[in-house]
Amino acid sequence: YQDRGATIFQFDFLNDGEEKMPKKLLERLKSRDKRLLFLINPPYGTASEMTASGGTHKAGIADTKAGATMK
Repeated sequence: YQDRGATIFQFDFLNDGEEKMPKKLLERLKSRDKRLLFLINPPYGTASEMTASGGTHKAGIADTKAGATMK
């Protein structure tokens, strides 16, 4: 989506690779000729949810490509 020169896109910075990034954005990142502003909604998740009647467990929620690289 483009509006007044802005490009809006959805991208998972923890798991997606360059191939999923918009082509024009990738070109601008590589040329470094203009300022860029990223507005992001940080990932958030809990490994378990506790309630009065018990709870649930989400195995592997923290397993991301970024996490694997940092290990």
